[in-house]
This record gives sequence, structure tokens and C-alpha cells, in this order.
Amino acid sequence: MIHCKAKTSSGAPCNAKPNASGFCFAHDPERKRERDAARKLGGKHRKRGVSGTPFPDADTKTAQGLTAFLDVLLRETWVLEASIARSRTLAYIVSVQKSVLEVGEIEARISALENLNRSG
Repeated sequence: MIHCKAKTSSGAPCNAKPNASGFCFAHDPERKRERDAARKLGGKHRKRGVSGTPFPDADTKTAQGLTAFLDVLLRETWVLEASIARSRTLAYIVSVQKSVLEVGEIEARISALENLNRSG
């Protein structure tokens, strides 16, 4: 197999497959602009954005507050690029939200029963 004509930074021969110029993409002096553009694009794709949404004004110690908080998470996740990870996250948030709603409903029923017991 033919290898790139360049040497690595350690001085060893580059083992990449060469182009017509005899250099690989990483070492070809005529392809510097393409490499720079690819590096810049790669950097943009790796950046992790900071949420523009302020922290929800929700009391996370109550079922109603947790539901509001989870709703914000759901909306933040929905706008992300479609992926398996996003789908799993959405499903997980919905599952947690369902559990919170169930607990909130039980708390409301208990509270109603306690009020009935006090007045009766």
C-alpha cells in the first residue's frame, strides 16, 4: 500500500492513503483552505449551546411545580435536532411527568378526604 509522502509531528511516516498529489488530505498543502473550512465546521458542530431559557420559576417541591418544570424541559428538548437520544429523553420526561401527575392526584384526594374528615 502506498502512503502519504508527509511525516507526522513525531517524524514518523504518515500512514494515510495519499491523493493524486502524493499527500493525504491532512498534509496536502494545496488543500489547506478545505482543511480549515472542515475544522471550522467541525468546531461548530461540537459546540454545546447554553439554554436561552431562564430557570423556570417553579416550586419543585410540589407536584404542580414539578409539572411546570418538566414542561419546560420537554419544550427545551423538543427543539433539539431529531435523534434517538432526543426521543429517549422526551419519553423519559413524559414518563416522569406522568408519575408526578399521578402523585399529585393522590395528594389532592388525600387532602380532600382530610378536609371532609375535619368538617364532619
